[in-house]
Amino acid sequence: MYFPSAASSSAIPPQNPDGQASFSPLSAEAQAQLLPLPRVDAMMTAPGMGSPFELETRLVDGRLQTLYKNLPTSGREYWREVHKAFADRPYIGFNDEVYTYAQIAEQATLVARWLRLHFNVRKGDRVGIIARNMPEFITSFWAIHELGAVVVPINAFGEGDLLTFCILDVDCRVVIGDVERLGKLQPFLPKLNESSKASGSSYSGLVVVPRRGDSVIPAQSRAWSSGKQAGVYCWDELNATYSQPAFAKAHAQLPEEPISVSDNASILFTSGTTSKPKGVLSTQSQHLSPLALVKAASARAYLRRGYTPPDPLKKENALTILILVPLFHTTALSSGIIANSKNGAFLHLLNGWNLQVALEKIEKFKVQGLLGIGFMMREIMTKGMPKQLATISAISHGGSSSSTSLPQEVQKARPGSLLGQGYGLTETNGVAAAIAGDDYSHRPASTGLPPPGVEVIIVDPNTLTQCPSGVAGEVWIRGPGVAKSYYNRPQATAEAFLPDGWFRSGDLGRKDLEGYLYIVDRVKDMIIRGGENISCSMVEDAVYKHPAVQECAAVAFADERLGERVAIVVHTRSDAAKVSQEELEHVAAKNLPKASICERMVRWPQPVS
Repeated sequence: MYFPSAASSSAIPPQNPDGQASFSPLSAEAQAQLLPLPRVDAMMTAPGMGSPFELETRLVDGRLQTLYKNLPTSGREYWREVHKAFADRPYIGFNDEVYTYAQIAEQATLVARWLRLHFNVRKGDRVGIIARNMPEFITSFWAIHELGAVVVPINAFGEGDLLTFCILDVDCRVVIGDVERLGKLQPFLPKLNESSKASGSSYSGLVVVPRRGDSVIPAQSRAWSSGKQAGVYCWDELNATYSQPAFAKAHAQLPEEPISVSDNASILFTSGTTSKPKGVLSTQSQHLSPLALVKAASARAYLRRGYTPPDPLKKENALTILILVPLFHTTALSSGIIANSKNGAFLHLLNGWNLQVALEKIEKFKVQGLLGIGFMMREIMTKGMPKQLATISAISHGGSSSSTSLPQEVQKARPGSLLGQGYGLTETNGVAAAIAGDDYSHRPASTGLPPPGVEVIIVDPNTLTQCPSGVAGEVWIRGPGVAKSYYNRPQATAEAFLPDGWFRSGDLGRKDLEGYLYIVDRVKDMIIRGGENISCSMVEDAVYKHPAVQECAAVAFADERLGERVAIVVHTRSDAAKVSQEELEHVAAKNLPKASICERMVRWPQPVS
């Protein structure tokens, strides 16, 4: 194991002989005897132990950077290590479908074959994935890494014009999507197909997985198959063609290009404060940093009690985890797929948030771990029956502000469970600060501490001087997970990514005397509804399409379940007929994802600005 043992205090309950641990709340006496954090972090980063948290300083792209020493070099190397180590273990569950690590690896090899041979995808090319959660999303993710290409997950809830913008903005060579996305992109396919001639893009086609939600579309009902539509290809047909013995034998081993830690690995989109998303470009090492970032808080929770963290290589320690959030979000991609594949976890995918379906899956598959947003955890813990929750032992959430009562609700429903949360952004590849276990129970309003190797400071956004403890300012972050840049956005990159490695988050926060971070507001004009980033200006642009609206402003209103919801303050033209909230919703619905539509309207007698 990575960490040297540390005897726990007699006031702290001992770890179970089987290695399992209970994180029931400690007495004040026991809390005072937790191992101090500096000692714990020294254990986690100790050299020569093979720890994922061991650090090194290396010159990368002309700048000395702190990196995690024991990370794999690339996504390709990491995936091969993982699927060989856990070949026979169940890996992905979806409805009643179950695939082992070896089966996903075999499918990923096949997909990589036709990406290379049919679409000429090579190292550095961008490949988009636009879909709801499904096994093929993860198969595609690893196939892209096999080629050293750049994986580009795109928000599947966007409308067709927004999806088209993202595809062309980062110049995706090929896009893999489901049937719902085909429907959204249908009016824009001529533009995509002509883009190579019109603008010199490399776009060469859309591959459609024959799934609509939880259903598989029968072969006879696939209107896009067999070349019926220009530039549209069927996933199953490509698989059938390129798995034929002649192809399989001739191309059993595709030519490999070397991949370094500084090569590009991923582009995830962030909403920003304008109507157009920005692609966040990350290198291989930044993309894989969640292998350490995501695990830091739970490792600290174990070690502070003197417990030994579970050895992920032991089959009995492999968790069955239900992923409740979309795979195109950093939370699911970094904390779910990247971090938990390392542990040989069995990952069940939920196609969309539904409490009853989630509870049924938890009970049916004896789920032990949950990954999602705070409001989801509250609903599961407060509305689930004891028999449905009987196997839950680890709960992790992020992406949105959560009720401070969550730790108590978790302990009431599942005593001894380990609860953790993380704060981060797309630009930090997930976690910039995190908290779990006893620390979370005693500081439920905090988002925790930076992982080893990550620095977080609070800066006055006007004077650009560091704020003292307790004073709110802009959260700046520097560390191994901070992304490289915004793709093809030099001005936005210069404003947010500073030359010395600091990233300006746009969030307002403060730190207490012990260094724990508290997020209090946002500098950026953004609403976060149930973990979904909503651009205020995008909402306003949609509402302005109603002819009666003279001025409007999108604002957040507090919601116990989702954290925030969207409200619109409206001043109408003096000569316009009275406009109803229903009318505004109807206009906005044509131009916005469902989560962005205003749910409350306030009439303002004077101009808003």
